[in-house]
Amino acid sequence: MKSKKSYVLLLAPFVLASFWQSKMVSASEIANQNVTVDSSANNNMSSKLSTSNLDTIPESTSEVTVLDQSTNLVTENVVQEKALASSEIQTDESIIVSSPSGDLSASEDNTLSEGNALSAVGAVKSSFQSVNTDVSSNLKTAKQETVVSLAAQVAEPVTATVDDKGISIQYNEAIPQDTSILFAVWGDKQDQNDLVWYNASSTGYAYVDFSRHKEYGLYHIHTYAKRNGNMYGISALQVTLLTPQITSQIAQKDANSFTITVSNVPSTITSVKIPVWTDKDDQNDLIWYNARQVSKGTYQVLVNTANHNNEKGLYHIHIYGYSTILGSQIGLAAKTFNNVDSRPNATVSVVNYAENKTTFTVNVVGSTNTKVLTGVQIAVWSETNGQDDLKWYKPLVSGNSASQVIDVANHSNTSDQYIIHVYTDYTDGSRVGTNLGAYKIVKEILPVVKPNVTVQNYQADKGLLEVKVQEGSKAISKISVAAWSTSNQTNLHWYQEIPIAGQETIIKVNQAYHDFLVGNYTVHTYIDYTDKSRDGFNLGNYEFPVKVGLSASQGNYDIVNKVIYLDAGHGGYDPGAVYFGTSEKTLNLQMQTLVKSKLESQGYTVVTTRTDDSFTDLLPRSEKANNSLSDLFVSLHFNASTSSQASGIETYYYEYYEEYPSRINEIFHNDPERLSRSSVLAEAIQAATTAKTGAKNNGVLRNTFAVLRETTAPAVLVELGYMSNASEFQNISNVNYQEKLAQGIVSGILSYYQTYSV
Repeated sequence: MKSKKSYVLLLAPFVLASFWQSKMVSASEIANQNVTVDSSANNNMSSKLSTSNLDTIPESTSEVTVLDQSTNLVTENVVQEKALASSEIQTDESIIVSSPSGDLSASEDNTLSEGNALSAVGAVKSSFQSVNTDVSSNLKTAKQETVVSLAAQVAEPVTATVDDKGISIQYNEAIPQDTSILFAVWGDKQDQNDLVWYNASSTGYAYVDFSRHKEYGLYHIHTYAKRNGNMYGISALQVTLLTPQITSQIAQKDANSFTITVSNVPSTITSVKIPVWTDKDDQNDLIWYNARQVSKGTYQVLVNTANHNNEKGLYHIHIYGYSTILGSQIGLAAKTFNNVDSRPNATVSVVNYAENKTTFTVNVVGSTNTKVLTGVQIAVWSETNGQDDLKWYKPLVSGNSASQVIDVANHSNTSDQYIIHVYTDYTDGSRVGTNLGAYKIVKEILPVVKPNVTVQNYQADKGLLEVKVQEGSKAISKISVAAWSTSNQTNLHWYQEIPIAGQETIIKVNQAYHDFLVGNYTVHTYIDYTDKSRDGFNLGNYEFPVKVGLSASQGNYDIVNKVIYLDAGHGGYDPGAVYFGTSEKTLNLQMQTLVKSKLESQGYTVVTTRTDDSFTDLLPRSEKANNSLSDLFVSLHFNASTSSQASGIETYYYEYYEEYPSRINEIFHNDPERLSRSSVLAEAIQAATTAKTGAKNNGVLRNTFAVLRETTAPAVLVELGYMSNASEFQNISNVNYQEKLAQGIVSGILSYYQTYSV
């Protein structure tokens, strides 16, 4: 008689069989049910890719063409030490079934009715303390989910062989007539969501198509025998389906393209896509290429860098394939490629070198067989004192070559070792540094010839002298002249010039720069050389016995002589504007006559450029004014325009333009005091003339007219109306209107004298 324990162990399979009688699902029935497979990750593509993670497949945004990998399958036979449960039963813990004889069948005597099945399961639970879930609740759960979780410790009557598309399962023992063999197969991912039951053929064979399970990785195969409505666990196997293991190769085709070849692509991968982008600017050049199949298991793509902004450097390459197993894309590989030109660099060398020469040439020579140069930089310095004389050269690249003459005079200009570094930039984005080493230069020791520094054109009565400098054996970088007459150097002024190599330099000393002081002037000259040395020369003392600044026309704006310079514009063969049969030169002279008469009646002296219809050039007008004792300068004009509607009065004073340097008024043309006084005079005349005449007020303007630039005294130029305007011409040609204009000019001049009176 069997023990109670053995009896319970033998009854456990019949408990399962009792359940399976009411809840049996055949392989064909399972096949007709919908099997849910989570493929959300497979078809969700975004436009942005991780540089290393292929788990999430992004959406392609541009189509073009891929590399490959084969499918590896690993199988292993595993016999679990747990009883195999029907896929209809879910328990918190497995039911352990032990059968010393290995026979999982049960006789008719041991078959339990459905009524006592629960007590049998309860006996198993109490015996092994392994089940803590009410069987009735498990049965309710089993109606909603299909889970296989029980196994039996048995021999290995089942074998499995694999190919790249599925698993061939063979039950190797004889199948009794009243028995059918079923295989429960599922992938290890997502908790049996892909569980499928397969009915073995009469020979014990069944084929598992991976596409029904839609996953790679570990597969579980549990084998059951169904006999007399009861299920018996036979064996448990595990098979591993690896993701495709492709190989890939990236080869530079030319400077502007490279080829991606994907090999070992299994037949379960039916298409290949390759997204490519550069490391620069955050995937702004991302393009998806459709790979072209060139042979069985081999795909290829040609990548043109023009599609990627012609960028050089690091390219990111991801390889994806469409898997018939998954029914979606799968990441196969992530690669990088450094897109650089594989051709040799240009040749860098020093030529025309000799130890006793102070110049040599650095050559950078490329060809059609070398990389293409985009720039060259050459750093040169002498060994002594570190890099205090470092200089960078940037020769022009032409014909894929560059050349630079190096003169040690641009460095320390001494006998020394001169170090040369060359940096070459190429179209592939690379930069190559070349240390050409140190080159010894021994300079010939030549006798030093001092520059010749003398004083010439000394004019004591005019407060003028000139310092002339003739270059010696050393190159001069700057000449400075200091002159003063007071004991404490309160009127010291520095004159500086940058000489032109090989030419003599003239520096003018003018009493005007020294407060017009009479006295004995000391003159020193300092020469700075390109080798950073300096020489000083004491040129002695020179007497300026006469105070030359006798008027504003000589730069002494504190003196008021009540002398006014009037300049009637144009004259002679220069008529100025001509309208309605009248020349501007005539109107200008008429206005000068009126203004001169009124000023002289007020006790002022008037100096003029011309008193008749004669021509005087621009520069002589200013020279004449500067040689007078006049306090101010007024140039009289009438205006004209291409627009017949232009009208009104405007007054100008000087504005400095760098492109128009002064020729005879270098000292005072841009003097702040002169400009300030000129502004006051212009405002006064403009206000008075427009008030007297009622003409349109065009305001005070600035320009670099020659007579305003070259005249030392405060100077203005007045445009008294537009001859090109018929209505205004009637006014300005009328003597009564001219009288009002003259009154306005005189009123403005008198206002100026009230502002600047002694």
